[in-house]
Amino acid sequence: MVLKNKNMAIHFMLCLWISTVTQACSKQQRLAMSEDEVIDTNSNLGMGVQIRVKQLAIRGSQDKQKNIITQYINEQHDDETHQTFTNKLLEKVKIYVSISQKIKECIKNVSVGEIGYPIKFNKTAVQLEKLSAWLEQQKCAGDLDRLIGRIMQGFFYKKLRNDIDSDALPILGVSIEQAFYGNEVSSVSSMLLATLATMCGKEPISMPGAATFYPFLKSTFKLPIELVDEIHQYSYPFASEKGMFLFGDYQYGGHRDLPDQFLFAAEECSTSVAKAINLSFKDKSGIGRELDTAIMVESFYNKELQNKFGYQAIDYLSSERETSENQKAWEAIEPGDIFLVEGHTATFETKYNNSGITSTFQFGREIEDAKVDNRLGGGTYSYNLFTKIKDKTVYILRPNKNKLSESISLTNLLHTIDQKYGNKWPNGPADNVIITWQEFFGGR
Repeated sequence: MVLKNKNMAIHFMLCLWISTVTQACSKQQRLAMSEDEVIDTNSNLGMGVQIRVKQLAIRGSQDKQKNIITQYINEQHDDETHQTFTNKLLEKVKIYVSISQKIKECIKNVSVGEIGYPIKFNKTAVQLEKLSAWLEQQKCAGDLDRLIGRIMQGFFYKKLRNDIDSDALPILGVSIEQAFYGNEVSSVSSMLLATLATMCGKEPISMPGAATFYPFLKSTFKLPIELVDEIHQYSYPFASEKGMFLFGDYQYGGHRDLPDQFLFAAEECSTSVAKAINLSFKDKSGIGRELDTAIMVESFYNKELQNKFGYQAIDYLSSERETSENQKAWEAIEPGDIFLVEGHTATFETKYNNSGITSTFQFGREIEDAKVDNRLGGGTYSYNLFTKIKDKTVYILRPNKNKLSESISLTNLLHTIDQKYGNKWPNGPADNVIITWQEFFGGR
């Protein structure tokens, strides 16, 4: 990179060094925000609502499953129930891992057009493998017998509780040993509970927020009959002849291909942003269904597409630009703008701090690569813009008519969502709900 101004070059390198050290010391750390952080854009309001309601639904679905398990265990007047049950669980999960791997192999060469993106790129086998490995660890540590008792007390995968911070959204990438939301823990916990409930003799029940059922895109697609027989034989709760139950509030493709759009169903990065900026998913011709990261990058250079999707190109950050040009683009960022790189999008929660770090609202997933933050679902995630542009160009888009008529603090927003959710579903939703985030939250 050519630097015209020596002082600017020194400042840039100093900031880069500081920010690199900061992230190395705490790579999971979210950009610190003041308690009175203000949400004053429709896009950030929409992202906040989508993230929170799914989190609330996940907790409710898990608690319902926990109650089923607790009732079953309490009805068994057998001192060896816990030990017997956990040993059966370990064997059952091993069988489920085998079935999931067979399904994975079966669909490996099947086209997306037949089964859809979420099923094609599902992580069920990965999640079950993680659950199986953890149960084995508990057995080796002599701790497996206490698993059922802990679950009845509300401690799930990784011995963590599904408590929700009333004042904050999940932080994506937080350690799986420390946080329940924002990583693999909540989804694997849901699969643990679904497995146990199945062992209690219960038919798989709907788990809004925690799991979404995806039918095979083409109804003519069939799994091999011997695999279907195995699914029935072992009461495998994650697939059927008609499709798959996928766990986690992120799935690749969201649920844009389903005829109905559900408040608690899984999203991906672009579907959540499309909904946050009020694009329609009402029917199969809704333009929100068309928006993905590839077309968003294309639209940065295409005014007609920008008009179609209701935003405008602001600027971009790139390692190939002059520092002064990047500085100008960096300073143009406003909360509520769309953060876009090839293959991923989010909304800017904040502008930046002196180290070039900014926080975003987003849905994302990365639970296989140990070299990067383990993250899954909706939440906040921070980027160092200085280092990010080394890998990818960062595009900045601004939704039209994005300012709210009345701002609200993030804390008050979350309290309002919690109250509205509790009033509408005091016992939690029995099933997924066909309703938009705007209809749920109301105008502002």
